[in-house]
Amino acid sequence: MRVAHVLTYVSQDAAYGGPLAVASVHCRELARRGHEVELFAGWDGVAVLDVPGVRTRLYKVRRVLPIGFSGLVAPRLVLAVLRRAKDLDVVHVHLGRDLVTLLTALLITFVRDGPRLYVQTHGMVAPDRRLSARIADVAVRRVLRRSRGVFALHLREAARVGQVADAPVPVTVLPNGVPLQKYGAGPSEGVPEVLFMARLHPRKRVMVFAEAARLVLASDVQARFGVVGPDEGELPALRAFCADHDLQDAVVYEGSVPPGRGPERLSRADLYVLPSLREPFPMTVLEALSVGVPSVVSADCQVAEELVANGGVETFDGGAEELSEVLRSLLLDPTRRARLAREALRSIATTFGITTVVDKLEQCYSGAGADRPLRVEERA
Repeated sequence: MRVAHVLTYVSQDAAYGGPLAVASVHCRELARRGHEVELFAGWDGVAVLDVPGVRTRLYKVRRVLPIGFSGLVAPRLVLAVLRRAKDLDVVHVHLGRDLVTLLTALLITFVRDGPRLYVQTHGMVAPDRRLSARIADVAVRRVLRRSRGVFALHLREAARVGQVADAPVPVTVLPNGVPLQKYGAGPSEGVPEVLFMARLHPRKRVMVFAEAARLVLASDVQARFGVVGPDEGELPALRAFCADHDLQDAVVYEGSVPPGRGPERLSRADLYVLPSLREPFPMTVLEALSVGVPSVVSADCQVAEELVANGGVETFDGGAEELSEVLRSLLLDPTRRARLAREALRSIATTFGITTVVDKLEQCYSGAGADRPLRVEERA
């Protein structure tokens, strides 16, 4: 098949991390299976994106509205996809309420005898009463209703997509998946490291991580704490907190890692922590598991039960105190960490591997997948 994936943004700081990671691993695995794959994406003009076997087409974005990723435009990207449309079998859009992916998907619905359109919402298309969302949803509804298929991370997201569409739409539950990585995550020599790797946005709760680090260190447990990710408002507070509590040497901000380098950085940690609330299906956790690094997530992560059941992940309820208790117990028990590391690799090999995900993707592309409205009682 001739397949194109369309993505909002690629940048040096990997700020659009989750959808970029998903699109990259999908495209790489599809290309490995012999499909002709192209990846179209908005671009900051700096980042280098190399996906083996995939033709990447990057188009510089401009900001026209002060509303995050939704305010970006890439007219040349939209025109390029439209010019290629008649030569493609499938266009797979990683859809958000933005002027890159939404406009591309909307225009594809008007192409006569065009490619089969599939959209994947990554938890970004949910009911929203804000005026900007209600305006965008005029276009979103048409895209959802005219798509050959809609990919949702789980049944809860599928239900929310149906609410936005306000009509039956063909939804397939498609979980995230990653390949097993070449990096080995053996036990640290010396003081173990706990890593936070996400955008420094209030929803990701880096300040909960910092306070948990303070509590762990105050209990005389030895550990290093790393913070990696682009600043989206929380860096000044993090630096002030570390200065106030004399943690500058213990909690170290490293900046961002370029696209595709996340697993390598994760492999050097002993524990990975993602304290964000209501996380739909965190790719960084899967990447940590793929290099054998045990992870800790908030209990209200929308796939927490599945992650814990498959192994390598533990959860915490509430805030910094509860997180510090989980971290303290793991840091004091290297045997338990080693068991969780083995479970992490097994989890990717058996459940969250990219081969299982792309098997389902191919079935859908070829028309053999769930190409009809999803009933409430169905399961992935």
